[in-house]
Amino acid sequence: MLLVKDTVGVDQIQKIFEAQKANQYNVANTTASDRKKKLKALKKAVEITYRQEIRDALKADFGNPQAEVDLTEVYPIVSECRHAIKHLSHWMDKQKVETPLAMMGSSAWYKYEPKGTCLIISPWNFPIQLCFGPMISAIAAG
Repeated sequence: MLLVKDTVGVDQIQKIFEAQKANQYNVANTTASDRKKKLKALKKAVEITYRQEIRDALKADFGNPQAEVDLTEVYPIVSECRHAIKHLSHWMDKQKVETPLAMMGSSAWYKYEPKGTCLIISPWNFPIQLCFGPMISAIAAG
């Protein structure tokens, strides 16, 4: 994950992108258990480890009170992590579909597979929720 603190050059972005492309098949082949571990680690980071730092940063940047930060930034991410963890195994299962009469005796299913590297661009107004929300989906999808 890239956290931009200073201006990042095009060459550095290209190197990061190439490293992610080289690793995409390893990430795509992760199991439900591996993905759940990542989601649990993210949930713990937002809910417990960095919660006060998130509150302090949003207080400094926007003047948001702690309760507002919890309601608009922390709780939605924690809730989305819980939802993804709960349903991830089912989402990764083959989804059986009906077969045409002409193909009687056979079976058909959908199997969802990761497609590759993705870029998440987040606006400034809800920095945690609008960055981590899509990231949760990306982690769950592989």
